[in-house]
Amino acid sequence: MDKSTREKILEFINAHPGTHLREIQRKLKLGLKTVQYHLYTLEKEGKIVSRRKGLAKGFIQVTFLVKRNAKFWVCYHKNKKGEFCYI
Repeated sequence: MDKSTREKILEFINAHPGTHLREIQRKLKLGLKTVQYHLYTLEKEGKIVSRRKGLAKGFIQVTFLVKRNAKFWVCYHKNKKGEFCYI
């Protein structure tokens, strides 16, 4: 069974943390609006977070969230070494 576009994007982000929209679009050979839609949906569902790097916005898959206090959440993900890092 073929993977959905959203699953492909999520797997790509997991393999390449911090990657940006255009890179995802080029590497997966998808339309820009398609990638934007799925990134928005994944972020809204809490599966990824975005962080601005200059003019570009990088995306990272969230492994789990920890509520630090009433205002802030800490997002954890696995880095390339398999260690948990917070964002």
